[in-house]
Order: sequence, then structure tokens, then C-alpha cells
Amino acid sequence: MSPKRAGSGKTGDAQFVIATHSPFVMAYPGATLLHLTPFGLMERPFQQTEQFQVLGEFYKAPEDFMNTIFDE
Repeated sequence: MSPKRAGSGKTGDAQFVIATHSPFVMAYPGATLLHLTPFGLMERPFQQTEQFQVLGEFYKAPEDFMNTIFDE
């Protein structure tokens, strides 16, 4: 939501469905992440998503990460 609209004084609930790999979008305050499983939708914290974990491994050791990817 744009800052201009956010400050309009209107209150209420809003719902967005966004498919993303961005940890910035997943970590948005108040966001609820739903993970599709064989048993249905399950709520999951962004820290438990595969995307967040993969990026964490990359940030810890980028060269090792890239070597692992290209060695497979």
C-alpha cells in the first residue's frame, strides 16, 4: 500500500494473496504466510520457509554455496 493511502485515516481489514520468494515481503509486519501441504494450508513463520533458509546459507558463505550448487 502506498504511504499516501496508508495515512488516509481509513481503517479496516485488507487481504492480499501474494506468491513471492522475497524475504522482505514475507517478513512484512503482521503478514500471515500460508504453506500448501498435502494436508491443506498451514501457517508458517517466514524463518521456516525454504527461501529464507536458502538465502541464509548463501549469506553465510556465498562462495561455498555457489560451489555446492554447481557441483551437483
